[in-house]
Amino acid sequence: MTSKNKEDYLRSIYELQTKAGGSVKAGAIASKLGISKPSVSEMMGKLKNDGLVESAPYGAVSLTGKGVEEARKILRRHRLLEVFFSDFLGINAFHDEAHETEHALSEEAERRLEKLLKHPKKCPDGDEIPRRGAKVLPLARAPKGKPLRVLFSTLENEEELASIKALGIIHGEKARVLKKINRGPLILLVKGAEIAIGADVSSNIYVEVGG
Repeated sequence: MTSKNKEDYLRSIYELQTKAGGSVKAGAIASKLGISKPSVSEMMGKLKNDGLVESAPYGAVSLTGKGVEEARKILRRHRLLEVFFSDFLGINAFHDEAHETEHALSEEAERRLEKLLKHPKKCPDGDEIPRRGAKVLPLARAPKGKPLRVLFSTLENEEELASIKALGIIHGEKARVLKKINRGPLILLVKGAEIAIGADVSSNIYVEVGG
């Protein structure tokens, strides 16, 4: 179980990574949360000790698999509450209301809220609401032939990021693993084209299975 403060960090890092496509700098996290860089650095140490984030070279951070799972749970509650406060109660400050309430929402309450709202797919801002129980894992471990949806990468190298984006590997894009070559690249179908991705890159791209 994470504290309220840690939950805010995890949700923010996830949102930043899906937008940027790669690892995020402490400055970006500080700006999003409205806090100082030293405070971010201190919390990153705690999250790293909890196995929720990992440090990349040059000070960038990325969520681990465990961190992704926790962040999506938090983000799911937050965005369901945004729908509730905005569409159901007509409250304009739905961001603030959702932030205040998300930490206290139980799993049972979340399920009932989702049913009450008729299983919304997106929040009032048009951002997706993570699916309950969706399996998220690195592309290198994704099952062959299953529909996938790209979430983000943990890459920091700008050239590598630009390369995968040019291939269409961006947040929300549909994909499918066609072939896995032993000790070699995997063959991925994206936008109707077959592309080869090395293990060093595919292990740093997170996808949602069945997305």
